[in-house]
This record gives sequence, structure tokens and C-alpha cells, in this order.
Amino acid sequence: MIQLTNFMKSILIGILLSDGWVQITHTSKYPRIGLKQSMLNFVFLWNVFTNLSMICYTYPKLSISIIRGKNF
Repeated sequence: MIQLTNFMKSILIGILLSDGWVQITHTSKYPRIGLKQSMLNFVFLWNVFTNLSMICYTYPKLSISIIRGKNF
């Protein structure tokens, strides 16, 4: 069991209150935290990952979507 620090909790709460989501599937025993941003915010996304890496099962995955003509 891994205990979340207050700093990690604040990151997760901030993500969920903004653009993030949690996805739970029946095929995996691990919930997935999602956060979609443009590539301009890559440094922010990588910083979030490094701060939460001890609770992450895999590295971040890149997915591309076009919203209102912008790549995300």
C-alpha cells in the first residue's frame, strides 16, 4: 500500500477539478487518471507525472485529438 502525501492529494484534486478525469474499467484492476492538454503544456504534464510517478502503473500515453481546430 502506498500512502499519498498531502502534496500528491492536492495535485490529484486540482487535476480532477480542472480538466482531469478518473476512468475505471472492468478489465483492469487499476484506475486510470486522464488529463488532456495541448503539447504547449508538455512541461506541466511531465511535471505532474514525475510528482505522481510512484503511484503510476505505466508511463503517460500520447493521444491526439482535434478540438476546435487545435491539436490536443
